Amino acid sequence: MKNRVEDVGAVRAVLNDYIEGSKGNADLLRSIFHPDAGMNGYFSGHLAIGSPEPFFQEVAKIDASAPSGNARTEIESIEVIGNVATATLVEE
Repeated sequence: MKNRVEDVGAVRAVLNDYIEGSKGNADLLRSIFHPDAGMNGYFSGHLAIGSPEPFFQEVAKIDASAPSGNARTEIESIEVIGNVATATLVEE
């Protein structure tokens, strides 16, 4: 059984992959999502509820080598209770 520090570190590693993948690496993002994952949010002003595939497709359009300007993402919090983790990311 892992200890709490290892659990938080494992969650942080996945979040870091999410942050990096969101810069244009849809394959990296796909690798960290469960095959049956659901996602909801606003994309281009429209509410989307369902598979994360539309998100992956939008990310694939991003030129990962282009500078991201002032875009920043920080991990604000990670909480692990048993086998459930909750995290908050702050993006601007």
